[in-house]
Amino acid sequence: MESLIDNRKTNTFPLVLAQVVKWWLNLQGPRFTGERAVLRRCKSPDEVALQSMYYTLLESVLELDDVENFRGVITTRLPLIVGVLAHVEQDTPGCPVAKAMGMKKQGSDRPVMSDLRFRRVLRTEDSSELYISLIRIIKMLGNRADVKDIIQSLYFWNDQTRKVWASQYYLQKDMY
Repeated sequence: MESLIDNRKTNTFPLVLAQVVKWWLNLQGPRFTGERAVLRRCKSPDEVALQSMYYTLLESVLELDDVENFRGVITTRLPLIVGVLAHVEQDTPGCPVAKAMGMKKQGSDRPVMSDLRFRRVLRTEDSSELYISLIRIIKMLGNRADVKDIIQSLYFWNDQTRKVWASQYYLQKDMY
């Protein structure tokens, strides 16, 4: 997963981000209840890549300007993102996922996710394993998460993202 191009330095990622957020907002509507349920039942990113709602988003992303050079990144990461976002019911802007995992449970001094589980997530390289882990995390967070943070984290899952997550989990702030 490390070899994928980091296009944060281009104008491409903000356009992709906006398109995915728009798609997720549409997915929350009553018109797409069945499609959302189908996506939630997918067991892997490969299964997600066989669903019509994935292709609805992919088509709109590929129509954006300057995405041709990032087609590989997009087609590799988008099924992972789509599958995980299908489990998010409420957006929590400003509260990154890693920070939410590290917050103390109400009435306890323990974080929502244990340190051991968190470190296991950080070691994850395989997109299918990451998919399963992130769905579990979303469920632990009550199906609430920062949608933009999920998109960015999964799109750029690499050592830098892991450092950002570690600082958010342990320090409750972004140091990178």
